[in-house]
Amino acid sequence: MTPMQQKMNQAYSKQESTKAFASYKTEQTKFKATEVAAQTPKAEQTRVVNNIRVKNYSFGNYYARRNVFYDTYHYRTPAYAYYSSPSFGMWDGMFLWFMLDHINDRQYANMYYNQQNNEDMKAWRREADRLARDNAELRAKLNNLDAETGKLKAQGAVIDPSYVPPDAQDMALSAKVVEENASKIAAVNTKKEPLVWPWVLGLCAALGGFFVWRKFA
Repeated sequence: MTPMQQKMNQAYSKQESTKAFASYKTEQTKFKATEVAAQTPKAEQTRVVNNIRVKNYSFGNYYARRNVFYDTYHYRTPAYAYYSSPSFGMWDGMFLWFMLDHINDRQYANMYYNQQNNEDMKAWRREADRLARDNAELRAKLNNLDAETGKLKAQGAVIDPSYVPPDAQDMALSAKVVEENASKIAAVNTKKEPLVWPWVLGLCAALGGFFVWRKFA
């Protein structure tokens, strides 16, 4: 678990969760466009969902955890982002703009690199390119994104379509997708590892018996 996930993985009161949800709803109303329908095949989406790692997962904490994530980064969504959509299929819109603004952080460069062929990510990129036509600042950011992507390609980085950034985890997904898959994410994160100690005890007993036999043989 990363330090960020440790910070996010705390107990939240009902009041904190309610306030965080209200803050999220207010943020969503700022986006001018409607949600972009999902184009990602279910099987591909499931691979991403199954790769989410959040200890003691509960969707009830999603919005409060979201606040902690963005507040820790002191992130404020750029004004031009609000002319786009709140979500692009399986991906959260705010997160994708955050990713762009933190593309020099390897985990977020990896996010775009690994998901560049994802249909919903492509939808976001088309929207970003559209907005960048008359926005030099955004164009420069996208050029930087392409440069970082080129570096990873030159390094021979293998594309992993299930990748999500270690710090972000479910923050990368749209709230709708997270809610629909909350029980699945929780199940993945509560799987019990097979017990090792019975096998160890059995091995020790067998070795002990062997040495006793050798001693008296």
